[in-house]
Amino acid sequence: MGKVIGVFQNGYPGTVSRQKDDVIKSFKNSGDVEIPFGVPVYLNQTSGGVEQLSNTTVTTNFVGFTVRIPDKTPNTHLTSQFAANPEATYLPGDPVDVLVRGSMTVAIDGNCRLGTQVYVRRSDNKLVCVQGESNTTVELPGVYISRVKDASGYAEIVISKRNLIWVWSYFTSYILLPTVCFPV
Repeated sequence: MGKVIGVFQNGYPGTVSRQKDDVIKSFKNSGDVEIPFGVPVYLNQTSGGVEQLSNTTVTTNFVGFTVRIPDKTPNTHLTSQFAANPEATYLPGDPVDVLVRGSMTVAIDGNCRLGTQVYVRRSDNKLVCVQGESNTTVELPGVYISRVKDASGYAEIVISKRNLIWVWSYFTSYILLPTVCFPV
């Protein structure tokens, strides 16, 4: 008879957790700093790219969360699916895959209940599920806890609505018609 060899984990930050309803778009990292996987990003309207929350970020320009991609993911082995150092980043100028609707694993502070609204704490850019005093946290519209934290401190969030999905992505440069491509 088989036995359980471990505890169910939510995965690494930035891992898309349910594939049926995901919308992922690509943008350029237009900021000056590296962007880790599984963090919220905001549209820079001047460059058309995305960047992490900063003092100059327009907080209504929330787009989605950065997606973990296989070629930037640290090596994993069958005996250790949850490595001690799961971090990797998008460098400035890199194309960034952004989950604009769907579910993903993220690192979050505090003990959150299912269905709780998610916020970003301005002081350290960490996700929290409790709104702070005025201007200390930023609400992420349509982002809720869908699975509580596991032993690694990672929870699953769901982005229930598209934010700024009308924006042309970094790689959109052609309008495709049935027989002809026209440069934009």
